[in-house]
Amino acid sequence: VTRWEAALAQMLTKKRKPMRKALGELAVATIALTQDVASRCHQWGGSKGTDALADAAQLLQAGTQRNTTVTYKAMESLTVSDADIHKPLNAFIGAWKKDPANATDVGEKLGAMLKVMSTNRKNEL
Repeated sequence: VTRWEAALAQMLTKKRKPMRKALGELAVATIALTQDVASRCHQWGGSKGTDALADAAQLLQAGTQRNTTVTYKAMESLTVSDADIHKPLNAFIGAWKKDPANATDVGEKLGAMLKVMSTNRKNEL
């Protein structure tokens, strides 16, 4: 949670470099979350959902490693490795900032944003 809040604070500066860095940090935090969930659910055989979320977060992390793979125009567009995540990211941020935030809604919005990364990757293959 602390990692997500720090990443979101960087995103709200509306500058390309902090946005790229924040997306990478969000991806790392999401990967850590999925690993924590997987370790707790191991006795039940794990979860395909957490595996898919971790895979998509790894795609986001990989896409933020290079300066050339993130294009951002404040309040207009955001693409990572040619995946347009602008609207899904805004939906995630909106869900996170609600007071109080609904965990189910936040999770669904995060999943929807990362699904765009995953879907885009499959289209490239």
